[in-house]
Amino acid sequence: MKRFFALPLLACLTLLGGCEQIQDAIDYIRPSDATLNGYTVERDASGNPTGRVDLNVSALDAGGEPIAGEITNPVVTVNDPIVVPGTVSAAQRYSAKATVAFNIEIQEIINGILDIDQSGSMQRTDPARQRVDAAQSFIGRITDQDRLAVMTFRGADPGFRASALLQDFTGDQAALNAAAERVGQAGGTPIWDSVLDTLDVHDRDEGGEGSSRVVVLFTDGQRDGGTVDFSEALSTADASGVKFFTVGLGSAEEDFDAAELQELAETTGGTFANVEDADGLEELFNRVFNAIRASGVITVNISPIPPAGSLVTGRISFDVNGETFDLPYAVQF
Repeated sequence: MKRFFALPLLACLTLLGGCEQIQDAIDYIRPSDATLNGYTVERDASGNPTGRVDLNVSALDAGGEPIAGEITNPVVTVNDPIVVPGTVSAAQRYSAKATVAFNIEIQEIINGILDIDQSGSMQRTDPARQRVDAAQSFIGRITDQDRLAVMTFRGADPGFRASALLQDFTGDQAALNAAAERVGQAGGTPIWDSVLDTLDVHDRDEGGEGSSRVVVLFTDGQRDGGTVDFSEALSTADASGVKFFTVGLGSAEEDFDAAELQELAETTGGTFANVEDADGLEELFNRVFNAIRASGVITVNISPIPPAGSLVTGRISFDVNGETFDLPYAVQF
């Protein structure tokens, strides 16, 4: 993987000449592809959108692995109509401006929890259990330094509010894959209880020093059961230092609460992504992995402010280490 080759190279260049040579080396690693991994929508204290969107992007080497890089020249367009329930507004009424919030940096060690919804509604939204394939694809990309745990909700393990710990932290991919295979599809959706359960697992973990502590939270529905509300889960997650990468399956308007998943991701430093059909889960989980391993952020400010519940689509172009990429985006406000 190029990202690992770059580390000793940069160390040698530091001895030979310092920052200018290091920057030249970074520029030399030219990406072959880029992905838009997810987004968050900023909201005011009343829960209304402010018009600011953070797009999470990664640059990939020829092997499809994320690399570090400098993002430059972001340009955003709004190509399609903004759709509000009951109305359609012309896209040309809106304008957008893009700026770079963060360049792409590598996170060498991941200490993460895959927290997977196994509620009864999955019999309808994911009858073929493609979420298991998606989780195993994610597991297959970890390195020897990374550690993952696998949890589900609803569960009834002793010591948890509403979760089951299928596999504690390990780098053993076979054990992790076997745990993912045990994900079921029955019961309710006590999603915010499970958020606190994942934080408990992180808190008691004695490994992962110097790693990025993350949770990938996957659901196809809104809270159904449990005793923890969103406000408690959000404040506890915010204080924990754990980043939440939230994934929704289905319609953001009908199936899950996109605003809450986005807010959890934004508050904790993660990102949100969704697909309407389970066929897209494996690709989506791979993009979430990209976001965790190495990603940057492009901030887009849209004017006038799109109403809550509207969908904004368009394109974002940007350069990474001298290569130009142009990607579509779709943002649920």
